[in-house]
Amino acid sequence: MLFTDIVGSTERASSLGDRERRHLLARHHASVRRGARFALSGGGRRIVLRFDAGYPCGQIYAPEDDDVICFEPMTAPTNALVSGDRLTWVPAGSSYTATFSISVT
Repeated sequence: MLFTDIVGSTERASSLGDRERRHLLARHHASVRRGARFALSGGGRRIVLRFDAGYPCGQIYAPEDDDVICFEPMTAPTNALVSGDRLTWVPAGSSYTATFSISVT
């Protein structure tokens, strides 16, 4: 999942009810749009993952005991098959296209 932050969200959430808080978060999550980028720099390199189309979520895995980092663009949040959260349904006979790009400099 692509992690983002709403500045002042803790204070604001305490002043909102559950329904309003969920609506605010849904609007924020929907704002991670096509072309969003995640960049990581270190060791003299810069890696940029760009969500070109069809991937509204992503997951990052970096085990402490290894010198690797893994980016996994995702079409829905983790556990979406159980929760139903933001699943994309493709009718029988139709197709779905999703693209991402990675650059290393």
